[in-house]
Amino acid sequence: MGPVLALMAWGALALLMVMVVAGIIEGDVEYNPSIKSKEQLAGTYARGRQSLTLKLDGTYTATGFVEMAAGSWSHFDWNLTLSNARLEQPRVVTRNGVLCIAPFYAGVDDPPGILLKKEDD
Repeated sequence: MGPVLALMAWGALALLMVMVVAGIIEGDVEYNPSIKSKEQLAGTYARGRQSLTLKLDGTYTATGFVEMAAGSWSHFDWNLTLSNARLEQPRVVTRNGVLCIAPFYAGVDDPPGILLKKEDD
């Protein structure tokens, strides 16, 4: 019985690792990343058909969202404000050290929802 349990444990570990690599499991999400400047945040964030581009001039464009299309943006720490968007509290987070935006963030008691990952500059 011992070898069977050991084999099952290794199988479960292998499945967990595949899920992490595939992005099925969120990974390490930091809800209070250190955001030092607008330049650090500027760029394109995407997931599937949804994308959000924060421009250095303080404007943004978005595709794939009903709630937003274009407007101005600003930030205070990790809180993101998007004008012309019907979003309650979009938030900047990091996932495994990579900047992401949680456009539908609902608070620390809930999962961050979808994460738009910053694309390489």
